[in-house]
Amino acid sequence: MTEEHISFARGVALAPSFAALRGLRIVNAHLVSIALLAVVLPLAIFAAHLEPIPAIILLLAAGLLVFLLSFSWAPGALLSARIDWTSLGGCLLLALALCLVSGEAHLFFSPYDWFVRDAVLSDLVANKYPVFYHYQGADFLMRAPLGMYMSPAAVGWSFGLRAAHFALLVQNAFLLGTILYLSAELAGGARRRLIVLLLLFSPVDVVPHLAESVIDYFRTGAFVLSPHLMFWNRLVFYWGQIPSFFWAPNHALAAWLFAVLLFLEIRREIDIAFLGLAFIVLLFWSPLAMIGALPFLAWRVIRSLSPELVSRRNALALAAALCLLPLAYYLSLDAGRVTREWMFLRPDFWGWYLLLLVFGLPQAWILLSRWPDVAGWARTAVAIAIALLIVMPFYRIGVTVSDNDMTMRCALAPWFILGFGFSGAAQPIMDRGKALGALTFTLIALSAFTGLFEIRRGLSDPAYAINDCNLLTATEKVTPGFPISNYLAHIEKAPGWFVRDTGVRLAVEQRLCWPGYPFLDNK
Repeated sequence: MTEEHISFARGVALAPSFAALRGLRIVNAHLVSIALLAVVLPLAIFAAHLEPIPAIILLLAAGLLVFLLSFSWAPGALLSARIDWTSLGGCLLLALALCLVSGEAHLFFSPYDWFVRDAVLSDLVANKYPVFYHYQGADFLMRAPLGMYMSPAAVGWSFGLRAAHFALLVQNAFLLGTILYLSAELAGGARRRLIVLLLLFSPVDVVPHLAESVIDYFRTGAFVLSPHLMFWNRLVFYWGQIPSFFWAPNHALAAWLFAVLLFLEIRREIDIAFLGLAFIVLLFWSPLAMIGALPFLAWRVIRSLSPELVSRRNALALAAALCLLPLAYYLSLDAGRVTREWMFLRPDFWGWYLLLLVFGLPQAWILLSRWPDVAGWARTAVAIAIALLIVMPFYRIGVTVSDNDMTMRCALAPWFILGFGFSGAAQPIMDRGKALGALTFTLIALSAFTGLFEIRRGLSDPAYAINDCNLLTATEKVTPGFPISNYLAHIEKAPGWFVRDTGVRLAVEQRLCWPGYPFLDNK
């Protein structure tokens, strides 16, 4: 047989395969399933490094999740539609650009929270899991929501730390692009405008920050504008979408993905079992973000109560949820050391709180004044979001007063939902009233400064090297003596049946971590 005949035979054999690929119907539901698989995979990798009993239980949960989130549900009309490849491609490219400018892979400047996040990824690449530390005379276990880190760390086990950082970039860009694409699909018309408004949605931070800078100028003669506008409020503040993603992508991605899935459940595109299981898995990415998501889940569960809930699928979902109990146990290890406080009892609370209502939530008051312009199917969710954002500043979770995770992290899901509602209603509001329309446009323009300043910082400041120092070293160099309860648990809180003590302890190192940043390395 000649080479020509062999080539022809191969073509005949492969022709049906190419024809099948051309006829393959890839729909939005497939994208949702792939995104949820990307969220579940880190849990399976983590489970494989635990002791046999919790490992088997969590791996069984992961298997049930794969089945229930990929093969055992009937999508609605929106998710049954073919993927709009042009829109998805644009969203993925935009997401990749945002991830790069935010400092992922360290090709551009990275916000300072990445000093510690880099160390977490480095420790996982170098030591796998579990990771143990010795600090100030005590032994600790890394106990943190590791959902964002485990898959990139697994890449790093074979190809090194830099490959792990690029895997993190790809993972986060895919998830963010999927979130943006699904948000645009949910909005229907004017997709590009909605994505822009949604990403730039923020408090009107530039106004109080500018006023403060002017006052300081008359006092000191120096006029300074910080690249991080959200810190004008000394006590309680919300972060815009872009700062939240730039500084804490694990929290932002978890909150935003849940919010999009909530919208899909409201639209009957997915069922309550899907939403509930996604909520539990996303705890591994950010328990704080899921605190803010919990009221929405409770609302949908109550709405779904009916005899139809008794089904084989829901029984399997309940079994999967029960198999995830070891995850809840892990996340709760020594968590009581994190500080909590009722903020409204502080004498300086109410002044800062009133300023937050004025400059932090002006879009909420615009929506309430033009409530019919909010999409009908989203109104209840937006109303719950506004109510939560009004009361969340009353309580604090965090190591210090300035690190108020209730407003910085727990608020991310309601903030995204409010942003979606406002972004969809902004154009109708501007079209229907001159005064209110002008005010709405002004709020959009002013609030955009918060995100644009973060982007400018990412583009203008020099990138710094990937940090391969361990978590203790990075913390001591950046914030000496800073409490480490967010990432570490006392080893005696972790029983031997859950994780095996490797006997290896990481300690504070005397070495360079960030070449080019001597003001940190000299500490």
